[in-house]
Amino acid sequence: MKSFLAIAALVLTATASASKDEVIYKVTFKNKWNKNRHPKNYPSSAHWSPLVVASHSADYVMWHKETLASAGVKQVAETGATTKIDAELSNYKGMNKVHDTAKGSVFFPNDDTKKIRIKELGVSKDHPYVSAITMIAPSPDWITGLDSLKLTDDNGDWLEKVRVNVYPYDAGTDSGKTFEAKNVETNPQANIQMLSLQYIQDNSIEAFVDVDAKKVKPVAKFTLTMKK
Repeated sequence: MKSFLAIAALVLTATASASKDEVIYKVTFKNKWNKNRHPKNYPSSAHWSPLVVASHSADYVMWHKETLASAGVKQVAETGATTKIDAELSNYKGMNKVHDTAKGSVFFPNDDTKKIRIKELGVSKDHPYVSAITMIAPSPDWITGLDSLKLTDDNGDWLEKVRVNVYPYDAGTDSGKTFEAKNVETNPQANIQMLSLQYIQDNSIEAFVDVDAKKVKPVAKFTLTMKK
């Protein structure tokens, strides 16, 4: 069963569009990771790696909680590079499991620049899911994104706008505990896990908690808007 991994709140706005075989969505990624919301060891060089977004069928999974990261996800999580996940996506495109892909640029958020935008992502009736990934940088192997967000309603109609808050995740490939920790390979590789307050406390991770150390707030928000 498909799940909305990394989603805190899924908000649908407006009515569903009339059914079309293929539509285009704009994707906006808004930064919510900052020193005020996530003060624990917030790094001075905080940034996001190039955002990778793909539309796909139910037969493809980019990344998913409680499963092992692929080589492409591992590379994104540890270095921010995308060559391996690009190759994976190209391979699945050839198998008709991935429909369209798009990529952002390295993103250093500040008071003037809080968002990055993907102008066009094609989605089809056979490929109604969207997944995305970006590295929380610097970090050992921490990521956020979307896992198989479905853009049709129960009747198969396209949703006009979807807003999703997303949380940090541990890719399970490096055992560092802080943003700028030295490389400590996780051997054997562990499953992807959400960096919840309980997980952070259980693994002595020094990151992401709020000023009262009582919760982990979302690190970003995605907005997907269908183009008319």
